[in-house]
Amino acid sequence: MALRIPWDIEEAVLMLDMLLKSIDGKLTRKEAIRQVSEKLRRRAVNRGITIDDIFRNENGITFQMSALEVAYTGIKTKLKQPTKLFVETVNLYRNHRELYEEILKEAENVVEPKSVQDEFCSYLSMQMPTFQLSDAYLMLSDIESFCLERKILQNKLFETTDLEAIKRVVQTVDSNRVFRFTYKQNLKKMSTVIHAYYAFLKSYKPDEEKEVKPIIQDAIPSLPDADSMKQKDDAVGPQAISVPVAERTKLTDQEEKQKFNDWMLSSGMSKATITSYMSSFGQCVKSVANYKLCETSLWNVANAEDASHIYDQLFGISEFYEYNKQQHNRFSAAFRKFIEYRSGGSPASLKPSQPTQFAVEKKPTRRKENDPVLIRYKELLDKFFQKGFRMESSLDMKKLRRFYQDQYGTELSDEDALVCQDISSVTILHEGKAYLPDSMLSQEKKEKLLQYIEDKFVSGCDAIYYSALFSEFEEAFQGERIYTPEMLKTYLSYINKGNYVLQRSYLAKDYTVQMNPEDDIREYLKEAAGPVEVERLAAELSYIPEQKIKFALSTNNDFIWNATGEYFYEDCVHFSNSELEWISQFILDGIEERDFVTGNELVEAVEAHFPDIKEMYQWITPVGMRNVIGYKLNDRFSFNGNIISKYGEDLSMAEVYAKYCRKHSRFTLDELNVLKQELGSTIYFDEIYANSLRISQNEFVSQDMAQFDVEATDEAIGRICTGQYMSLQEIRDFGTFPYAGYPWNEYLLEHFVANYSQKFMLLHIGFSANVCAGAIVKQASSCKDFNDLLVDILANSNIVLDEDSALEYLRQQGYIARRRYSDIGRIVTEAKVVRSKKG
Repeated sequence: MALRIPWDIEEAVLMLDMLLKSIDGKLTRKEAIRQVSEKLRRRAVNRGITIDDIFRNENGITFQMSALEVAYTGIKTKLKQPTKLFVETVNLYRNHRELYEEILKEAENVVEPKSVQDEFCSYLSMQMPTFQLSDAYLMLSDIESFCLERKILQNKLFETTDLEAIKRVVQTVDSNRVFRFTYKQNLKKMSTVIHAYYAFLKSYKPDEEKEVKPIIQDAIPSLPDADSMKQKDDAVGPQAISVPVAERTKLTDQEEKQKFNDWMLSSGMSKATITSYMSSFGQCVKSVANYKLCETSLWNVANAEDASHIYDQLFGISEFYEYNKQQHNRFSAAFRKFIEYRSGGSPASLKPSQPTQFAVEKKPTRRKENDPVLIRYKELLDKFFQKGFRMESSLDMKKLRRFYQDQYGTELSDEDALVCQDISSVTILHEGKAYLPDSMLSQEKKEKLLQYIEDKFVSGCDAIYYSALFSEFEEAFQGERIYTPEMLKTYLSYINKGNYVLQRSYLAKDYTVQMNPEDDIREYLKEAAGPVEVERLAAELSYIPEQKIKFALSTNNDFIWNATGEYFYEDCVHFSNSELEWISQFILDGIEERDFVTGNELVEAVEAHFPDIKEMYQWITPVGMRNVIGYKLNDRFSFNGNIISKYGEDLSMAEVYAKYCRKHSRFTLDELNVLKQELGSTIYFDEIYANSLRISQNEFVSQDMAQFDVEATDEAIGRICTGQYMSLQEIRDFGTFPYAGYPWNEYLLEHFVANYSQKFMLLHIGFSANVCAGAIVKQASSCKDFNDLLVDILANSNIVLDEDSALEYLRQQGYIARRRYSDIGRIVTEAKVVRSKKG
């Protein structure tokens, strides 16, 4: 009996993702259905659900995807109507895109669980700077090769999770003389990275051992942004509070989420609003954990007073405070709702407090500055530990004591803790290492750095991002001991004598400054009064990282894209009310006639009717004109690329082609080429084949004019296709094919196999205007995608297996139309493997 497991939000989002790809022409509908079925079945297995052959199979997915398509397009059919879940999923996609993408990511993670290597990569990225990760993996590769050759490892390193086996690898790196001689230059780093892998495996759990929690519809996974804001410097920060939980029965986080969700539901809030609150508060929970503001999960904070205290601490952190502002205070609103819930329904009247500034704590000293012992420590650190002294390393401490004995002829008698205390008083501490300030940056470069900062502030700049400052001095830092923007921040905090204020991601001229890069970009573009290239913006606003500038330009609608890498401010182009009314009427007339207007025809009409506009703004491109009109009229119409449609309809290029097919009972390829020119697009053949019937190279008719005898046609194909597959071009004689309403030809055959056959499927690169290429494949075949098919074809051929020969052979046989295919290198490699196994 089939499993009756209700659909959940993650399944619906996965299916909508595939549906959109098929609508946009990236996948055929059949391939989208196949992938959805495969993903949902694999997802269920990964979550510990026992499934049968019927669970989320392709027939069922076909039915459900049609219902989801109705929810997305709004076009009703006689097929199944969309469920409430499908309607909410489409609403999530259209109105809460960031949350939709996060749910999709979470769902994909369940479908394709992370490998040991991926998990270790995430772990390692928290232990060392990003720029060192590639070196770490090269070292692990060398370790793996050495151990495999000597049978210390039986399998590859990341396929080995047995602690005893990895312990033998660690011992090899640390004590094997051959290894240590071979890799003596990188020995310390290699030891560090293999010890890190061993430490990682101690806490690692394979996916099958991880707890799989049931998905609660309204408890949507939280966004991951807090990970990128995780505090690396723990010298200063709010103190974590201890929350008593013994007063009540302690619930799991999932149970607490459900209770909070139910409370909001009982308060009369809509599910969409609850979903938004749950997502935003989930971000707060993650950030509280990252910043170590609470000893337990925020979900287990039992009373409003403790929750309010944590609220003050979280929004007192500059980086999170700013992020909340950028997100229109959605995190603070969600947190206040949680406090209201904990207070029994009394509204919380909190406001995010002003953020605290970043500072590096200067350790107190038990010795005077000119104490002989401190002077000796400085000498030793400068001579032997220029790359930093690891405060927690017993090895570095042993070295220091030996160097002290050798250098000064007397034993260092202080205990380790006292030595570390003394060293801390004369060094800068960063990520567990102690650096002498003078060894981090030369005096000359230090003065240049401080002068640059002063000049920026004097010239009117209020703040400078550390990453921008690091980029400006990256070349000067070569050979110095400042490796990252975070390290530069630590150094600046140590040497700061009150000349500026250090926040989490930038330094400011005073406490009143709150950095908002969008405002600075906006002001600059206003003054420019025309298009400005991104490179010029980055040079003029050098205190803002170029990546932040690009992000701001792409996410703020009032920054108008004029050409590649070029933007202008929307207010630089002025339209009178009468001009905007004429433009609006032109668009309305076009929509009335054929449901949409193209940006090309709109710009042509505007330039023809208002020659003064073209004369006044000679610098604006047609795309820029379309985009600025889109900004001015975004409350009246939907602008989606080059397609303008009714407000809220948001027609895509694929939907335009689909509507065109449904409106015309007969049309030609020539007419499609005219439409293509008008739209400034390619022809979306997947949509055309899904909404019409191709009866010849140049002719298309309505789908309801098809007269296929499916069973008899499949039998006719079966008499010719005696193997698992054959090329489309192998069928030239249609004498045994039943009447189909139109004369049989390769285009009618291609369409039948793609959309109507019950026994065969079409595997190909895609439909095209003038060539039919691809394969007719039995549905029971082991070849489920085009790459699998090509591997099998080449492996069973007699040709020499190189890329050129393979492409020519596939073209001659009719499987591809041209001598190019992006995956041909991998396919040839796999074909060689298959052929070698056959002997």
